[in-house]
Amino acid sequence: MKLEQIQQELARVLAGQGVNAVAAWPQGRAVQPEQATVLVSLEEVKCTPSGLQDYLGQWADEPGGEELLRYGRRAQLTFALDVLTPPEAGAEQERAVLDALLAALYAQPPLGLRVQEMEVEQTQFDSKQRLLRRRCHLRCAGWLHAHGQQEDSLLSFELRGEMSR
Repeated sequence: MKLEQIQQELARVLAGQGVNAVAAWPQGRAVQPEQATVLVSLEEVKCTPSGLQDYLGQWADEPGGEELLRYGRRAQLTFALDVLTPPEAGAEQERAVLDALLAALYAQPPLGLRVQEMEVEQTQFDSKQRLLRRRCHLRCAGWLHAHGQQEDSLLSFELRGEMSR
């Protein structure tokens, strides 16, 4: 999964939970929302070692029963979730969307990742876009891993939630 797909997938998961959410739009192309909207962007990705030369062990491939070697690193992702609200919608609509956002994140962890922390900043007025903006920082943990039949034949890299054997 590419990095821009991660933020799109998080926006899709939130929308499926009833939150008005969209993935961040490209620089210079802004949309003026008519109601409170959560703008999802991937702010930071940190990968740290997980084992000896990133070796995680062997797993049996379910369909074929073949042993696969698994390599990977711990990944910490920080999402910026901007709650954008037209000034005429007011603080009530902003709070309602923020409540729905928090409920959705803990009801169904995004992308199988473990939610570690959510930090919510004060509401600011964005004079350029004429919107109320409340930035939230969502920190999640998971694994970036690859698998293959031999050490020199890694098949693919994936971002996954918590590993379990």
